[in-house]
Amino acid sequence: MKKMILTSLLISCVFVGSEQVMAVESVTTEGTATLEALEEGEAGSVAPILPDPDNSGGTGQTGLLTIDAVPQFDFKGEGLSGTFTDTLTASQSAANYTRNAQVTDRRGTGEGWSLGLNISPFKSNGTALRGMTMSIPVSVSPVNGNASNAPSIVNNIQGIVDTTNGLDAGPIVVAESGEGLGTWVTEFQNAEVTISDGNVAGAYHSTFTWSLSALPVGE
Repeated sequence: MKKMILTSLLISCVFVGSEQVMAVESVTTEGTATLEALEEGEAGSVAPILPDPDNSGGTGQTGLLTIDAVPQFDFKGEGLSGTFTDTLTASQSAANYTRNAQVTDRRGTGEGWSLGLNISPFKSNGTALRGMTMSIPVSVSPVNGNASNAPSIVNNIQGIVDTTNGLDAGPIVVAESGEGLGTWVTEFQNAEVTISDGNVAGAYHSTFTWSLSALPVGE
């Protein structure tokens, strides 16, 4: 009598109707995807996703953690006091531009980051504008199909612009550990300031200083 020996395959028989079907046991393999971050010196600038038509090039910052674009506000109203709203130029309006700040984190570590803002007093010929209160709503959104967790802390810009110290808006957006990888856009819409009566007429100017820290606040 002949004996059949099965060596490498385990075979089971299934009968479907009057036919015999031979089912071969499955075999698994493993796939690998390797992601490598750029070296600091290899990371060029990132173009703004929502470019300002009056400054389409952005900041030009290079590196693995960068501020790619920041906005410039222009508050306009009537008279010497009241509410003055942020006003776009004709080219900005035609392009449906929204004021925004763009941050890109290409470190690939998930360490997190913090975007801060400090606003100096508004001055005209050395004279500071008195009685100014600022209100700028803030929202954050990913771009280019970014799948990272969104920054968990988003703060509106709100407060009195002091004649000496201006306004420290503090951290506007904070990406904690495991958040904010890739490119993120912080949008500023419906920005306005309220100005009290009693100021001299003139064009008042301020410096907005945007800062990006490599670690989230409190870490």
